[in-house]
Amino acid sequence: DGRVTVRQDNDPEVELAWRQGKVVFRDESLGEAVRRINRYSLVPLQITDPALLSLKVSGMFEVGDTHAFSEAVQAYLPVYADYSQPGLVQLKPVPAGAR
Repeated sequence: DGRVTVRQDNDPEVELAWRQGKVVFRDESLGEAVRRINRYSLVPLQITDPALLSLKVSGMFEVGDTHAFSEAVQAYLPVYADYSQPGLVQLKPVPAGAR
């Protein structure tokens, strides 16, 4: 019928954070957060277990700061960061009984 509806579903703070060198996550999947972090990082993150992809992440991080992101994820989720491979950080599930 020619009518148009315009909605703004995106949060301006989240959308414009990159201008201040930040990336913001608000209840996003870990898979999506890692994808976004990797866009700006020289050291990519890799999720090794598909079960981790849907874990939820919230927070604000410096663009390209893979280390700070992986440290925060380890503090709040059942995930640990494996730095054993040069140039790559692997996010792995914490073994059962380890927490």
